[in-house]
Amino acid sequence: MLGLLLKDLKILALQKRFLIVIFIIFIAFMFTPDISGFGMGYLMFISSILALSTISYDRFDNSNLFLFTLPFSRFQYVLEKYLLGLVLGIVGLLIGLIFNIINFSINNIKIDLNLLYITLFYFSLLFLLLDITIPIELKFTADKGRIVIIIVLALVLLLAIVLFKLFEYLNIDIINYFKSLNFALVIPIYLVILVFISLGSFYISYKIIRN
Repeated sequence: MLGLLLKDLKILALQKRFLIVIFIIFIAFMFTPDISGFGMGYLMFISSILALSTISYDRFDNSNLFLFTLPFSRFQYVLEKYLLGLVLGIVGLLIGLIFNIINFSINNIKIDLNLLYITLFYFSLLFLLLDITIPIELKFTADKGRIVIIIVLALVLLLAIVLFKLFEYLNIDIINYFKSLNFALVIPIYLVILVFISLGSFYISYKIIRN
């Protein structure tokens, strides 16, 4: 599986210009105080999505027909894609967090628990993002996969907007509500739910690639 990781990292290294553009846009977000939190999520999102591009490269000119003759199992192939997406997303999130702290220091903004809440939110979003996109990318061809991913993510975004509008209509301050929760109890339960969702997604991806 280490060989698969090295292969994908070498593929991503070929996209230097694209990565430079992403980083320039990220810097613009990070040093704009009002949207610096969005910049952190942007880098995490783009970093994790890069893992999906390696699936498209594996299919290029039917290269996967040769790829699967090499000494690794389909289980390892699927596991590597999840690990790659997770590692890239976490690295992007940590870079964003460091730049956020630097940005706050430069602008004399107090660092409080809100930054922790934002980081935890993006971390959980990373899991959900990979759980949704990897099975879709494995199931469909590159063009169809991107269309399905866009539709699914748009529906998720629409659902989030509807929920926030509903909370607003009912005069529910969702941020203060989360702050009032007992995180010592909530976080373990939340992590268990994320793990089960990820295991379900992994099983679906494995069945797709096995067939």
